Amino acid sequence: LSVYEQAMEANQSARKKNVSGQVSLFDMFGEESQGLFSAQITLPDLPDCPPRVKLQMEKEAAGVYMSGHPLDEYRSVLEKLSFTASDLEEDDEAGEGARDLDGQAAEIGGILTEVKGKATRKGDYMAFVTLEDLTGQVECLVFPKVYERYQSLLQEDEAVVISGRISVREEEAPKLLAEKIVRIGEWEKEQGRTVSFRKPQPAPGDENAARNASRKLFLRLDRKDLDRVSALLALEAGDVPVYLHLPKEQKTLLSPRGSWCSGSEACLNSLREALGAENVVMKGVPAQP
Repeated sequence: LSVYEQAMEANQSARKKNVSGQVSLFDMFGEESQGLFSAQITLPDLPDCPPRVKLQMEKEAAGVYMSGHPLDEYRSVLEKLSFTASDLEEDDEAGEGARDLDGQAAEIGGILTEVKGKATRKGDYMAFVTLEDLTGQVECLVFPKVYERYQSLLQEDEAVVISGRISVREEEAPKLLAEKIVRIGEWEKEQGRTVSFRKPQPAPGDENAARNASRKLFLRLDRKDLDRVSALLALEAGDVPVYLHLPKEQKTLLSPRGSWCSGSEACLNSLREALGAENVVMKGVPAQP
């Protein structure tokens, strides 16, 4: 690798000489032109590539790791985490078991193999990332507030531990809703810490602001639709308060202010498509003539 550019130049030079009729003495006797290569290139005495560099080149060239896995050095850390990607896959295939995991706190470590950023209407960013460990892959949703805090770690090939809550929805693979992201090496140093996985609640001032808002959005949905709706609202963030009515549980919740929406027609159309037009009601909008 350290001399391949010189080797290519030597090869091109040899070809040009052959084309122009400058045949070497070796060629006249049927020898290959490799003598020219060996005369011009001296191979340096170098150690092998570091394992991480070699694995990265394997992935770039072949699309898969062949001589090992970048997470091999972190096996002892991964064994201490509460979940693996395969745990979610197995429960998903079992069906009922997956539903029991919905909302459960989890920590999963691995490498970020894909990071897709998405701008919200308010100008904030969120991300859809794929986390791969030694057993499989899991999709993670990173909402704007979490994205803002951990943006520097959301890079492909970064080895991280993502803490959050498991989301299980019908006809979808289980996902992890990220709340905290740290490098794997830093996770061990934080052992003994106290981590809270509380779901976001409206701040005290949110209820007053919602009560006095000129427009309010009411959504009727099942709990299984919460994550999808949260993602749609994040993409259309704004100042319109959002109330979530869960008929099966006979309760109505005010979304935290970070999940309020713009109330634009594009936002409403997305929600209508997801929930049905009859389940999306905007109040306070002047009647159309």
